[in-house]
Amino acid sequence: MSGAAARLQRILRVRGLEHRIAQMRLAEADRRLSSLAQIGERIDLLRMRAAAGSGLTDGASLNAAGEMAGRLESAKADMTAPVAAAQAERSEREIRRGAAWASEEGTSRLHLRAAQSEAASAETRADANRPYRGKPASILNRKAAS
Repeated sequence: MSGAAARLQRILRVRGLEHRIAQMRLAEADRRLSSLAQIGERIDLLRMRAAAGSGLTDGASLNAAGEMAGRLESAKADMTAPVAAAQAERSEREIRRGAAWASEEGTSRLHLRAAQSEAASAETRADANRPYRGKPASILNRKAAS
C-alpha cells in the first residue's frame, strides 16, 4: 500500500483516536450527569425523611425539622442549574461524538476505495509486465496433426 491509501490509513488512525476520545468525553459527561441526578435523589430522600411525623413532638424538634426541610429545599433548587449545564454539556458531547464517528466512517470508506483502486492498478501493472505468449498458429497445428 502506498500513496493515497497509506495517507488515508494514517488519517483513519487519527480519526479513530478522535472518535475514541469523543466517546470517553461523552462517558465523562454521562457520569457527571448521573452523579448529579443521584445527589438530587438523595436530597429528595432526605427531605422526605425530614418531614415531621405525626404524634407528639416538641417545638425544638419541629423547628429543627422545618429548618432542615428549608435547607434541603434550597439545596434542591440550587441543583437545577448544574443539572441543566450537565445535560447541555452531555448533548454537546453527543453531537461531537457523532461528528467524529461520521468523519471516521467517511475516511474508512475513502481508504477502502483507495486500497481497492491501488490493488486493481497493481494487478494491471503485473499483467502488463508478463511476457506475451501468443496462440500457436493454426496452420502449424494442422500440419502436426497430419
